[in-house]
Amino acid sequence: MQRILVAGDNEDATRVHECLRTHYTRRGCSVAYCPTPGELIRLLQPTPPDAVFLHFQFSELTVYEIYQQLRSLREGRNLPIFVIETEMLGGSNAPGEALVLLKMPLTVSELVRRFSLILHQDVATTDPSVLCEPTFMQFEDEAPDAAAQAEAEAEERRRELLRQHSIQLRDEVPAQGNVYLIPEKVRRRLFYNSDFVQGILDRIEDSDWYQNRCRRKYGVQAAPPEAPPEEAAAEAEAAPEKAPAPGEKAVPVFAATPRAPGPGGITPRKTRQGGKSPVLAILLTLAFLALGLAALAFLGAQLLRANTYCEACDKQAGQVVLNIHGATCPSCAGPVGFACKCEECDHTFAFVPGRDVKTRFGASKAPPCPECGSPKTVRLGH
Repeated sequence: MQRILVAGDNEDATRVHECLRTHYTRRGCSVAYCPTPGELIRLLQPTPPDAVFLHFQFSELTVYEIYQQLRSLREGRNLPIFVIETEMLGGSNAPGEALVLLKMPLTVSELVRRFSLILHQDVATTDPSVLCEPTFMQFEDEAPDAAAQAEAEAEERRRELLRQHSIQLRDEVPAQGNVYLIPEKVRRRLFYNSDFVQGILDRIEDSDWYQNRCRRKYGVQAAPPEAPPEEAAAEAEAAPEKAPAPGEKAVPVFAATPRAPGPGGITPRKTRQGGKSPVLAILLTLAFLALGLAALAFLGAQLLRANTYCEACDKQAGQVVLNIHGATCPSCAGPVGFACKCEECDHTFAFVPGRDVKTRFGASKAPPCPECGSPKTVRLGH
């Protein structure tokens, strides 16, 4: 009689034992179950089983260490051992080998097929039920603390209620007198869910600086209590009209009436400005622009001014030169060039870069003297 031994300490091993017992007991096989590694080694002697299935999770030894102990015994050297592939460091899953690796998820049909190859049985099934699936165990020390999680949720709920209550108070309580509040639209733009930021905005609302700034900007004044229309009409009829005294100018009634504030008690901007006109600011701006343009023109003329020399009339002149190739003498209207002088023979000559001398000298340097050929020449002026 063939013997099958299932060794494990979890529900997956129990399901494997039930499956093998269902399919192989009626074929004359004995299927046994042992929950500890010590009992497994004891059952190997004196007669070892025909196949062993290992699947320990809560044992002090790993499956790989138990497998090495079984192989060290004489009865377990050639014993076919079935192991989950993720619990072993290596091996072969080919049929007929002493080590058979099973892949996750392990189904009933796959388990029966692999045992039938080892036991040479013709048992077959197409049951797709999963016996072992790749789940990761979560021990008690790794599990989240339920009490701490409940406390965190309660704290978050309390903060949310306080936030909603604060928003409701700001929306429902009307402003008293000249108290200015930060608009809700502005609050929603600045970290609306942050109690820290909203607390800072509350402190700003309560500060004298913010209230004084709003009073200067909007000019809101507390409007006097309005009398009912009927009482106001009765007082107007009862009040006698005073005639102007001799020599006193009569003042119309509408001229003494103060101008009514705008909507919400806000005085119009034109009244707050006191009638100031922007004409003075425009005139000052134009004056500054004119001064700036004049300064730029003067600096440009100084940068472009150079000393020129006319060989026809033998005269030097300081003039603004935009293009030396088209510059003319102010006396005879003849062509001129930059004034240069030789330090050895004191010869003065005109120089036009790129026209008179095709040398490497640029416009800022003087060429050699055309009389003596000395290179000690300088440009006059700047």
